[in-house]
Amino acid sequence: MTKIMADHSIFQSEAYLKDRTAFYYMVFNQTLPSTQHASDGKHYVISKPEGHYPTWIWNDDFDQRAIHDLVSDLKAMQVQKLTCKQALYDELRPYFECSGLFKMGAYYLSEVNDFCRVPGEMIVATPIYLNLVAQWWYEARIEMANVQEVSKTAARQEAKDLIASGNLYLWLDQDQCPCCMAHIQKCGDLVKFGHVFTAKEKRQKGYAKALIASLSEDCIAKAYCPVLYTDLAYSASNKAYEKVGFQLSHILNHVSIREETV
Repeated sequence: MTKIMADHSIFQSEAYLKDRTAFYYMVFNQTLPSTQHASDGKHYVISKPEGHYPTWIWNDDFDQRAIHDLVSDLKAMQVQKLTCKQALYDELRPYFECSGLFKMGAYYLSEVNDFCRVPGEMIVATPIYLNLVAQWWYEARIEMANVQEVSKTAARQEAKDLIASGNLYLWLDQDQCPCCMAHIQKCGDLVKFGHVFTAKEKRQKGYAKALIASLSEDCIAKAYCPVLYTDLAYSASNKAYEKVGFQLSHILNHVSIREETV
């Protein structure tokens, strides 16, 4: 296994930078001193954070020998969960038993599209909205695929943390009624959108698109590139993001792996 540091030249290579918007968590992992990085210095990077978080793998086009090196590194690092490009997943399948496959779309935005927006305003969430945000996040976790549900107590604590970050935003309609929320997390010049949720009674009315568009414009004005990940199974929400201006850069596969047994 060839360990590398977070400042290795491969992170500045043309091939890596071209894919960078799809690998926000790898960029984020570079800021964590506990993250393990391994690479052949040219074709791939393995980024394994501490704890039970998934390992992220970036790869360029490579030959079969590089596949063998990558597989050896994954085994040496005892990787159990990983996220990678769809094509790489197909290459890895002969070497591992794979389970729990989850396909997600990696999107980025360079310019917000023009479209008719519902009236209202974007605000930063404050503690007066704690009960509402906690309930929304509890409901969101129930709706998510391949994500463990949380208790209302845990959802409330996460809601507190989201509000305390100062990066949770709400959309208020013309009657000042909260309709939806979205959270942003910044790393370098990238800003990841997440925790997007619309109240059930407010859905399919354009509120989420209005919030995401306004928040995206604010981020772009500050020289950030908005990125997000979606469940490809939810075509309606994906189309909503695309209407705002988000473009699909890669299909990524999240999967659990273990060495094949004879």
